Amino acid sequence: VYEDISHKCQIDDKCKDSYCDPIYGCVHLPVLCYKDSCNTSTCNSETGCEELESCDDGDKCTVDLCDDETGCDHEDVDCDDYDACTDEYCEPKYGCIYTNVDCDDEDECTVDTCDSDSGCEYDTVDCNDYNPCTDDSCDCDTGCQYEYIYCEDNNKCTDD
Repeated sequence: VYEDISHKCQIDDKCKDSYCDPIYGCVHLPVLCYKDSCNTSTCNSETGCEELESCDDGDKCTVDLCDDETGCDHEDVDCDDYDACTDEYCEPKYGCIYTNVDCDDEDECTVDTCDSDSGCEYDTVDCNDYNPCTDDSCDCDTGCQYEYIYCEDNNKCTDD
């Protein structure tokens, strides 16, 4: 009477297909994990085959796609927020980044604003002080200027 000892060929390794061959004895063949044009698998001796995504390029500025025939494809992310008041760019580590547009034209004679549709707008500053005895003007470096002018109304009852 022969005792079946094939159970002794089993090892605690999920990456090995173990069996007892009548000629060779214990055989331990590697487990073949799945692989295609976009995905690969690796084998962990404790858990077995684990699928890994190989199309992820780690770049947050790309959309990672897989085509079964051509493999991985990485298309640029569109960061355009369609707001004329922001500048947008992409950093591979962080993705899309948006910063406010600087509309300051360094002209003290304009009020600088930004419209999300049209972008920077520069409206002329109103320097009118409604004083008939000043000549109102604007200097690009210093802003509104009010130069006193002599006002003679030829009225002895007023102080000009």
